[in-house]
Parts: sequence; structure tokens; C-alpha cells
Amino acid sequence: MAYKTVATRWLLSKKDLLKVSFAEHKDTHNLLPNLTDIEVKISIGSLTFSGRGTDLVGDIALEKASSEAIERWCCHKLEISTVGCAIRSTEEDAKSNSVSEFIERFYFDQFLEHSFHSPRLKTESIGPEAQINYYELTRTKCGSVILSLVVDSKKPVCLGLALEKELKDGFTKSSIEALRNYAVYKENKSSFFEAVSNEPNLWCCDPEILGKIYNKISALRTISDSFIEIPKFKSSTQSVSSILGIGDCPLFLSRTNAVGNI
Repeated sequence: MAYKTVATRWLLSKKDLLKVSFAEHKDTHNLLPNLTDIEVKISIGSLTFSGRGTDLVGDIALEKASSEAIERWCCHKLEISTVGCAIRSTEEDAKSNSVSEFIERFYFDQFLEHSFHSPRLKTESIGPEAQINYYELTRTKCGSVILSLVVDSKKPVCLGLALEKELKDGFTKSSIEALRNYAVYKENKSSFFEAVSNEPNLWCCDPEILGKIYNKISALRTISDSFIEIPKFKSSTQSVSSILGIGDCPLFLSRTNAVGNI
């Protein structure tokens, strides 16, 4: 599995320098059966950057978490948002993932700002008063953008986003993003909301954003079917070592943003 754990192996080689820590989130409510959910943290001075990874294969979950932690560190160094950014071990994979991230967030932001048709594709029960609903925000040549929304006792708790060519893959990926946060919510609601209020990366659990989404989806008024095209965009890729100044880092950061935007 070494070929799939480039970021993790590099972090381990810098474990003391970066004060790297690994923690596994236990799914006591069996919301993510057979999946490993890992969080990686790295500390540089007074700053801490974390990443989360969830997968059927433990090593891949660890690699996802390691890559995300390094990505957030790089974006901090570059003073840019993490939207449309991705870190991978090859330039091609980094660019592909950054484009997907850009398209996901573009249509999500458009959904928040405008009213357009977003059909509910299916609903799954995840508890006595809880369910996860799946919506198709749009269908593009790159695939469908799927929004999953966890609702507990008629209150939205967290969401997940995915861009996938196959709907079933979109359901799976978006639900993992949502349910892993819902599992934390179920463990301790008060600490969950405290973490959400203090951590910008938990925007997907922000009550204000979730309320806005829920109101839009629940509205009975007619919603426009107007199609919003993907804007022209560009991707730029650079070595992580050029950002962090650590010459042996074998990773690449790709950033995709709309043409004309900084």
C-alpha cells in the first residue's frame, strides 16, 4: 500500500518536527459500517492544521487525512482559501481533484445565492427521528453534484457534497462526509456545537448555512429551472516543497479558480 501513502509516509518522516498526531474516530452508533475515520493534526509553532479521512481501507483513510492537513498548512502559507485546492502525489491527480472541488463549491454557492430546481433523489432513515436526504444540485458534463443533508428531529445537522459521474458514487461520497460529522454530533452535542463555532473548516455543520439550505429545500414556492453554466476556470499546480520550504516533500498542490479571480 506504500504507493498510496505518500503524504502519510512523508509526515511520519517529519513526525517530531511537525508534532504529528493521529486519532481514529470511533463510530459507536454504526453510522459508517466497515469504514475507518481518521484525523491527522500537525503543529507548527502555535498553529495547528488538521485533516480528516474516511475510507474502507485504513491506509487510504490515513492518506486522505494527511493530505488534507498538509493542504490546509499550504493554503495558510499562501494566504488563500482551501476552496478548489487539492494535494496529491502526482500533478495530474492534484489537478483533477482540485477541479472537482471547485465545481462542487461553485454549484453549492450558486444554490445558496439563487433559487433553482434541486430534486430530492432519495431519503434514508438513520435513526428514529433522523434521516439523510440526497439532492442533485446540478448535472454537468463532469457528473452530478450531490448534496446530502442529515436532518435530526426536523433540524438540519450537517451536509456533504460530491461530484461524481455515477449517482450511486455521489450518494456514497457525500453521505460519508455528512455522516462522519453526524457521528460526532451523536456522541456529544454540546462539544460538537462548540467545535463548529470555533472551527471554520466545519462550515458544513454551520447552523446558519444549514438553516438557509433547509428553508430553500422546504419552500413550497415555484423554483426556477434556469441552468447556470460553469464559469471559465484555470488550474495551477506547484510542488508542496516550494511552498513549505521543505525540499524533500514529494507532493503537489493544485488550485482551481474562476478566470479573473485572485
